[in-house]
Amino acid sequence: MTDEITAEDLETFILALGFPAFAPALKRHAQAVIRTAVTQIDTLQGPGSKLIGYAIAEQARHLAPAAGRETTIPERDAVILNRP
Repeated sequence: MTDEITAEDLETFILALGFPAFAPALKRHAQAVIRTAVTQIDTLQGPGSKLIGYAIAEQARHLAPAAGRETTIPERDAVILNRP
């Protein structure tokens, strides 16, 4: 589950993809992807888009620290549960 992902898990994933290391440049790129997704959350309006924003916020809340970046996540009025 996303809330259980650690920095070591991300590094293992990157290595499994064939990268030689989770190098600083690659880590910065991962952080930038998360930051960019988060900055777009408030632009997602309408029933379907708003749900996507909720999902992005919830996943980023866990992925950002694992990628080594504390990111301010916009407050949302719903909580997406990762568990069945």
